[in-house]
Amino acid sequence: MVNLKDFKDDLAMSAFGMTRGEAIKKAICVSCKRKVELPMEKEIDAHEYYISALCPDCWEEITNV
Repeated sequence: MVNLKDFKDDLAMSAFGMTRGEAIKKAICVSCKRKVELPMEKEIDAHEYYISALCPDCWEEITNV
């Protein structure tokens, strides 16, 4: 059985060519590869970044929020 962390890393690798763990370690967005400034201005953006490794712009684009 695959755990959630492995699932998220495998999904990110398939979609973006790197794991979310690698992106977080480098403090970049897994999608656009731009540097992410931490801490983020909005706490919710930081929370989402640590879940998905997506910057706020990419997260909004992908989710159509």
